[in-house]
Amino acid sequence: MGSFSVLINYAVVKKIFNKNIALISSFLIATSPAWINQTRNSRYNLAAAILFLPFLLFLRDSIKDKGKSLFKLGLILGLTMSFFPSPILLIPASIAGFIFYSVKPKFKYILNFILGFLIPNTAFIIYEVSNKFSITLQLLSWVPYRILGFFGLYPKNTVNTTTLSQNIYSIYHFFAESFLGYANILTLVLFILTIGFSVFFIKRFYKNKNKEMPFFLLIISLVVSYVGLFIHGNPPEHYYLVIFPVPAILAAYILDKLIKKKTVLIVSTLILGTIGLYGLYKVNWFYQDKLPVNYLIRPVPYELQLKMVNSIIKDARGAEFSLFRKNIQLLKEKKI
Repeated sequence: MGSFSVLINYAVVKKIFNKNIALISSFLIATSPAWINQTRNSRYNLAAAILFLPFLLFLRDSIKDKGKSLFKLGLILGLTMSFFPSPILLIPASIAGFIFYSVKPKFKYILNFILGFLIPNTAFIIYEVSNKFSITLQLLSWVPYRILGFFGLYPKNTVNTTTLSQNIYSIYHFFAESFLGYANILTLVLFILTIGFSVFFIKRFYKNKNKEMPFFLLIISLVVSYVGLFIHGNPPEHYYLVIFPVPAILAAYILDKLIKKKTVLIVSTLILGTIGLYGLYKVNWFYQDKLPVNYLIRPVPYELQLKMVNSIIKDARGAEFSLFRKNIQLLKEKKI
């Protein structure tokens, strides 16, 4: 899945942006600790991260052709939702994109979007109909609960300094994991530079936003999705799968716009990619016995997995046994 994501990124980004940005972003993804770790985790929801790429392509096409490609956009979003729920944030991001470019699609195209969205979720729809829309009703009640609580209109999920700091740190941690694998002064500098240059290019290209449409749609997707995660409050790391390719593409875009000499561009890309490989080498995640982090919030190292398996087999003494997952929160509270 990880290797496949590099190829998909190159093909799609080349079509949306240009060859340079496609090559740079693909190299950064290939050397990204975040992408490598997600691949090693072998979680099915990594597919949602890869599907962000065709989402961006069809969003651009839908705006350019005034809604004719909305069926494809709905199909991709529906397929993405089959793997993971947080891509629902890309729906308001899509709406924001249409509003930003003052495009109002015909009603029939909106219906095409809904149809495309529903097709991959046919099994879910059948389940909901047979269970009186239990999950849908829970979702419809959960969204207002989160929003009202965030703005202090409901006594739960209220914002405090701890929540705000966790939310702000989460986006920084997401970028840090994408380039180095852990947070330090270098990732902080990279994060600040990325934000600074993004703001600079937004101001620079705003009057010519149609020509730089992919960049603005990338920023809109990032901002709207992050606002949704911010309101959610202290989002888990895997929630950022909804915009997982964004840091690599954004960094590639900035490098391509800033550096015109090919040799300097290649060297800069290699340095940035090498930072990711150095992060993996320093942490030595795969074969370490111990990590400088809590196992409750990190994947278990390979060497420790082997010890656990051997211990279970030895303890079973050839008898049948079964495994089940305990509630992590209760485990933290030492109630189980």
